[in-house]
Amino acid sequence: MYTLLVTSGNGGGVYFEAEEVAISAKTVFGKAFDRWVIDSGNPTIADSSAASTTLTMGTSSASVSATYRDPVSVSDRKINAAVVTVFPNPATSEFSVAFTLKQPSEIGITLLDLSGREVGESLKGVQLNPGYKVLRIPVSGINPGAYIIKATINDMVHTELVIIK
Repeated sequence: MYTLLVTSGNGGGVYFEAEEVAISAKTVFGKAFDRWVIDSGNPTIADSSAASTTLTMGTSSASVSATYRDPVSVSDRKINAAVVTVFPNPATSEFSVAFTLKQPSEIGITLLDLSGREVGESLKGVQLNPGYKVLRIPVSGINPGAYIIKATINDMVHTELVIIK
């Protein structure tokens, strides 16, 4: 029997060689789970990038640690080398979608209701050159409420909740 030490997670204890053990990372406020790291021993981790996975004990005691990274912000999410920012939020007559492109890109901007239906006019398949861009989206004539802005840059998607007053 061998000892398994799990740092920043659950599943530690005493186990037999080749025994499969469920391990899970603890939630750390302000951080996002990154991966499992084997600190010592020779266990096998089924999926080192999953917060909850299984570990198979090796031929010695082992120690594994959950590692964490800073989370990606919802409002400033990097998309294919672009940071997308939506403002103002809440919006009254229009909102802007701003981003900096590092390469020529195909852009799409769609406003969706909370059921996923398109509302208002959309931009689709617009080709833009590199540089800082600000696209203004009018919302006059759209009922006040909560909507989702979907910004697509080269097939990568950024979504954000937008309130229209």
